[in-house]
Amino acid sequence: MSRESVKYISRVPSEFIPKSHEQYKVDAPEMKDRPMIFVGVTPNRDQSWAIQEMFELKDSKKPEKGVRGMGEAYKYMWENIITEVKNVITDKEELESVTGEDKDKLWYAEGMEAEITEAITHFYTKGKLDDNEVKTSV
Repeated sequence: MSRESVKYISRVPSEFIPKSHEQYKVDAPEMKDRPMIFVGVTPNRDQSWAIQEMFELKDSKKPEKGVRGMGEAYKYMWENIITEVKNVITDKEELESVTGEDKDKLWYAEGMEAEITEAITHFYTKGKLDDNEVKTSV
């Protein structure tokens, strides 16, 4: 029996357009006609462990009751795996690119909660190993 190959998870930034913005054109002349684009990376092993440690079942005997720590984990992922947001329209200005602390401040903005959640979920799940790839001891 031969060994299985390992899976490399790319840390190269990639772009993600939320479903609600797919009808817009990336090269539209006006910002209001362009989609919001999230640029991010998949979490590395250290980040994955940090995220996993933030989650806790509300009731270990009844997992269907949900998970504690989701907000903290999502905020951590927003700050650490989403690196840029393009085509942001605020009530004060239009921004072609938002990075760093200015990007982190968008966490508190109203009106883009669904897009933020979808982007975080996309980049987080893109780096997850499937059941066949998870290494367990026998």
